[in-house]
Formats: sequence, C-alpha cells, structure tokens
Amino acid sequence: MSFLRIKWMLPIIVMFILMSCSAPQNEEIQSKEIEGEVKLENGEQPQESQQEMPQTSILSISSNLETKDGWLIVTENTTEVILTVEAELADTVLCWIAPTGTETGKERELIGYDVDGSDGWTIRFQAGDRMYHDHILIQALGVDGVSMASTSLNIHSEMDTDYTE
Repeated sequence: MSFLRIKWMLPIIVMFILMSCSAPQNEEIQSKEIEGEVKLENGEQPQESQQEMPQTSILSISSNLETKDGWLIVTENTTEVILTVEAELADTVLCWIAPTGTETGKERELIGYDVDGSDGWTIRFQAGDRMYHDHILIQALGVDGVSMASTSLNIHSEMDTDYTE
C-alpha cells in the first residue's frame, strides 16, 4: 500500500519541484519589465544615450507664386513653380500634390524632391497647362531615419480674362 501512495504522489512532487525552480526566473523577468530596465545578454547596461534624438522640422516655405487668401496662385503666365523649404535636420524633402476634397490622399502624386540640402531645399516643377485647385504636401524626412515633418499648402489656378466687348 505504501508503494501505491508514493507512485501517486511522484508526479505531484516532480511538478512542485519544476514550478519552484522556474518561479524566481519569471519574477525576475517581470521585475525587469516593470522597472523598465534594458540589459544585454551579458547583464550590462547598453551604452545608448538616454537623450532623445532631435527630430526634423520645417521652419518656413517660400514660393515664386503670389498668394491670395492663403492660396498660391498659378496664372496663365506661370511656367515653373519653385518652392524653397527651410528645414532642420532633414535628409530628404518630398513634394506631393493631391486634389482638394475628402479622402484624396490615394490620388496624390510626387511632383518633386530634393536630397541635397547643402544648397537649401528647393523643389521645382513645371506648371504646364493644368488647372490647379489642389493641396501640396511638403515632407521633410529626418537625418535620424525615423522622424518626419510635414505641412501643406493650397494651390489654385486663376486665368486672366478680358471681359471687354
């Protein structure tokens, strides 16, 4: 009878031993997560700086176009649109155009970009004979490879009309 009692208790004893061995490791892992510590496999702290990397920003945008009520105006004499962007900590500046309206982001087109900011960030594109009533999105991609700054402008075509008869 004592053999049956031991045989029945053996799995419980083994399970108890396994649970008691693994419990401190789980508690240690949980405490590290709670404290927010990051340790390398060898137990050392990483040498990474605790300071956050500065992010890119767009300071200003100027254009060769006149503005009216917050819109850049393309006249029938306009052949080229030039946008000059002042940005800090940028690696690339992109320029997109999309029609006005809701949910038009899928219809946007890349109309220019600049990857060399040593001479300033300048986007040039031909106005063509397109009639504009669009949004222009300027994006500055950060030198850190993560940050991005963006701003939008409105652009509209106004044709000179002569109403004299």
